[in-house]
Amino acid sequence: MRFAILFAFGLCTVSAALAQLTWSPCTMPLNTLTDLAMGPNGELVTFLTTNPIQPMVSTDQGETWQTHPGAGGPNGIALMNTSLHVSITGTILLWGTSGAVGDVWRSNDGGNTFTQVGSTNGIPASGFFMGFASSPWGDLYLYGDGVLRSTDDGQTWSNIVPETTFIDVLTASTTSIFGMHLGVLYQGGVDGAGFAAINTGGTDVTNGQGLARGLDQRIVAVGGADRVITSTDDGSTWQTANAGLSSTPTEFQHVAASVVAERWVIGKQISVRYTDDAGATWQTAETGLGLAQNEPIQAIFCDSAGTFYLYGYFHLYRSNISTGIDVSPLEKEEGMMFPNPTNGALRLPSSFTGQTCQVIDAAGREVMRSAVGYDGILDLSVLEEGRYALRSADGARVVSVHIIH
Repeated sequence: MRFAILFAFGLCTVSAALAQLTWSPCTMPLNTLTDLAMGPNGELVTFLTTNPIQPMVSTDQGETWQTHPGAGGPNGIALMNTSLHVSITGTILLWGTSGAVGDVWRSNDGGNTFTQVGSTNGIPASGFFMGFASSPWGDLYLYGDGVLRSTDDGQTWSNIVPETTFIDVLTASTTSIFGMHLGVLYQGGVDGAGFAAINTGGTDVTNGQGLARGLDQRIVAVGGADRVITSTDDGSTWQTANAGLSSTPTEFQHVAASVVAERWVIGKQISVRYTDDAGATWQTAETGLGLAQNEPIQAIFCDSAGTFYLYGYFHLYRSNISTGIDVSPLEKEEGMMFPNPTNGALRLPSSFTGQTCQVIDAAGREVMRSAVGYDGILDLSVLEEGRYALRSADGARVVSVHIIH
């Protein structure tokens, strides 16, 4: 039993050798790609600007795409300033404006049908929004003219940050939301309580435009003179993470972080950098990219298993990390659990569904045994705070979970 604990708590490591991150092209779903979102299981979603909008979904890392009818969705020809998001339940959310009026459309069947959310459900028609974010618990945020929050998977929304506070980008941990505008970092509770500008201890993210949540709730921000700063204590202190970054570009606009290892990718225009040691060292990571000079990077993502995606207007790529780091089966399994940390319900990877699961504490004692349903949900709310190992009945899978209350 103690061997299982050591395996779960001690082997989620990576090689010390610096990995080489290269890129492989994915199949382009559209001639011009301006909106792309990633779902909880690595599915990629974009849409055709038809009437109504037709979502296109890839479940094989961008190799093939399936078009869905999008019945009830907005007219893509008339919709402007769009933002696309997929919640941790797989619900597709789309915000956009038609004239001076904005709204949200929601699909919980993979893009076959959409429901307009509207002002009666908390979406201000006159508001302008930059994008969505999800917390590890599944709360949804819509940010721009203030911040809206949904605790029911996008069906209804409430304003938690006034519209007078404009937010360019937002990310969420298990305990806080972090926003940024013109290099000013903001922090508040997950319900928006106390949301205000914070002191970053002299580190500079002026004009910062990128935020990401990584391994163990680490927050990474990019932009400004220091280019990359990070916090590992829920925003209390911030440190620069720019050792070895070249002077070009002078700041970065996009960032994505893995939740299974300390790996980050940052970019601006057609420049890309990569670190596998939490910013202690960086390398240029443009091998395999074919972005044109007039094709700036639109966004960078990382899926739950640690694969990065990057796209410009005319190209979509996924990462291939080689010659130094291999993502272990344990890392992949843990990356597919959410939320982790958890205060109760935990969705386990598909390899656990239908299995009896042992829960083992740090002393090697079995404290719980339960069958995992085919929905993959295991309720751990009766456990005390701490780290536990979850072991499948056949012993083939052992993962680590952190319980908080």
